[in-house]
Amino acid sequence: YYVTGENIAMPHTSPEFGAIETSIAITTSKDGIYFENHEFNPVKVIFMISVLKPDDHIDFIMKIADILQDREFIYNLSNCENDNELKNILLNRINS
Repeated sequence: YYVTGENIAMPHTSPEFGAIETSIAITTSKDGIYFENHEFNPVKVIFMISVLKPDDHIDFIMKIADILQDREFIYNLSNCENDNELKNILLNRINS
């Protein structure tokens, strides 16, 4: 996994570790999740990446890194209250 900055982590996997398709999922934790010995704890936004080709996770990470420059977006993700709010925040960002 990568903890990329305050409140954000990106665990990833590939076929040798059980990935069955290329996809991404996003979840949030209101209280945060603590990763061992990490300065950016607690993590509140988690981008989970699954890829079929070993180097494909790099493309996902680069695209997510671009999105992570939008501090208002990350703040909104970190503070969303429910699934519908999360979905709306993501759709607004995708469509902007």
